[in-house]
Amino acid sequence: MRHSEPQIKAVNTSSTTRRPALPPSITRQTSSCLPMMLEEKIQIASSQTHDPSNLPTVYKNNEPNKYHLTPADIEEIRKLRLSDPMTWSRYKLAKRFDCSALFIAMVCEASPEKKEIQKQVLEAVQSRWGPKRRMAREDRQLRREAWGRDE
Repeated sequence: MRHSEPQIKAVNTSSTTRRPALPPSITRQTSSCLPMMLEEKIQIASSQTHDPSNLPTVYKNNEPNKYHLTPADIEEIRKLRLSDPMTWSRYKLAKRFDCSALFIAMVCEASPEKKEIQKQVLEAVQSRWGPKRRMAREDRQLRREAWGRDE
């Protein structure tokens, strides 16, 4: 007895498959809908006012700059900063004199003792770095130096 091979029927897949649906397009809309859609868009565009005063500002600080410090105030800032740099940080001085910490940094710099303390803190932090972090920081420093040389 001979086994017959199963017959394979050819299925016409072209009639059973469907093309994917196309996204909606304004050209496929009916002509009766177009005038209404355009009118709605015009109404929406005309209802929006383009007043620059209503827009949010780019900067975080909206207050205008203050130029209220006198030369006597600046001398007092320098004296306080040099007398006790741990107590009179840039931020405390800025709060007391109602100015920015950046202005305090421009007016006076930290005392040599404060700089030495900051250097020791940095060295203590760097001593805990592993070889990967140390190498990454050295590479970053080299890249910054190359930027300055425009390489």
